[in-house]
Amino acid sequence: MADQAEQRTAKQILSSATPEQVRWVLARLAAKTDQAAAQQVGVHPVTVCKWSNKADLDEAVTLLLTEDAQAARLVLNKAARQAAVTLVDELGGKQKLQAANSILDRVGVQAVQSVDVTSGGKTLEDVLKAVYETDRGGSASPAT
Repeated sequence: MADQAEQRTAKQILSSATPEQVRWVLARLAAKTDQAAAQQVGVHPVTVCKWSNKADLDEAVTLLLTEDAQAARLVLNKAARQAAVTLVDELGGKQKLQAANSILDRVGVQAVQSVDVTSGGKTLEDVLKAVYETDRGGSASPAT
């Protein structure tokens, strides 16, 4: 693996790989094992193990998977901000609220806590506004 002073990109690693190796790396992104990826591209698994640059190819797989995960995380984090706004602004829109809860759940934020609203006849919207007002020191609407 490259030392941290000269960390390579997947593109740099794959530029010196054969077309067969590049196909294997791409298959390996979705395959559970090296062997499954080899079979998918029509290469014998022993051949893959014998590639002199196998460690480099494994590094390329790791880099590509990491880049995808980071990109997905950025998209979800951006969506989480909008989901938080939606939870406050669109309490009546059932589909928007479900989508907002789903996004917040994926980034590890608990969107709704159990609140007993059966006594007193208060709606969920009224309870949430009261909780928001308490948390924000008296203002019933979110800051812009």
